[in-house]
Amino acid sequence: MIKTAKEMELCLCRACASAFYNIPSYRIVRKDPYQTEKEACTYCGTRLGYDFLVSTKANVQKGVRHRIRTLESEAENE
Repeated sequence: MIKTAKEMELCLCRACASAFYNIPSYRIVRKDPYQTEKEACTYCGTRLGYDFLVSTKANVQKGVRHRIRTLESEAENE
């Protein structure tokens, strides 16, 4: 696994991990899928959870292809 500069290792309970899963700009994976011992959640501090690697996703400009298609379709209409 490639570690990025903005990658954090956090212990997250199920509720706090779901908050990261619901944000599309974050990538979240279990550090060790076979981990059996739970620890205190570093985010809320009240529930027990597992170790996760949380990183930000790279900003990819997907609109560039759409703009090219728009220009091509406008050229066809002329």
